[in-house]
Order: sequence, then C-alpha cells, then structure tokens
Amino acid sequence: MPLPPCIRVGESGNCEVTLELEDRQQHATIGKIAPEAVHVHLTGSASHGSAQQELLALMAKTLTLRPTQLTLLQGAEPSSTRRVLVVEMLTTRQVYARLRGIPMPQRRQDQPGHRKPKPWHHGL
Repeated sequence: MPLPPCIRVGESGNCEVTLELEDRQQHATIGKIAPEAVHVHLTGSASHGSAQQELLALMAKTLTLRPTQLTLLQGAEPSSTRRVLVVEMLTTRQVYARLRGIPMPQRRQDQPGHRKPKPWHHGL
C-alpha cells in the first residue's frame, strides 16, 4: 500500500506528518487522510494552547505513544491551521497504519498454541 506524501521521513530521521486542523468541531477525531495532509477535527480553536494539548493527546492515543514522543511544529503563520507532527519511535508505515486504524500484527507469543520460550537461566 503506497504512503501518502503527507507522511514522510524528515531530516532528523523521524517520521513527520502534515496535519490540517479543523477547529470548533463536536468531537476530537482523525478525519480524512488526503495526499496533502491528515485532517484532524478539534473541539477548541486551533490557535489556542488548549487545542495544541488536545491535538497532542489525540495523536498520542491514536498512535499508542506517550505525548513526550510527539513534537508539534507550528505552521508558517501563527493563525495557520497547518501543522507538522514529528513522531519518534515509529516508521512511516506504522504511523499510516495506526492513523487508518489497521491493527498491527501480533507477536508470535500472543497467538494461541505458541509455547513461551524458557528463560535463559532455566536448567542451571
């Protein structure tokens, strides 16, 4: 599955996601993933600090990361609704899958019928 251009690897080597904020909505949710940006619906105004915190909390929950692993960069203008989110610890494919709500493959040990490996000190 091809990745949209709004999800890319930045200069720092971390994943960067271009976001288009739609403020004063009823619910805080992830909207459409378009080629130019991921549309995010926020309940507050996009220019206030509380909306920034709401955005970071929503993205941390969606990406199953801690808010400290996310950095939000401002747009070119303070009143702009376009932001860039820098995501640490995930690849671009993982970010895209989590934004779309696709479950990640389970580890083998979580599958039924798989035996858990014995600890390294077993039998000493």
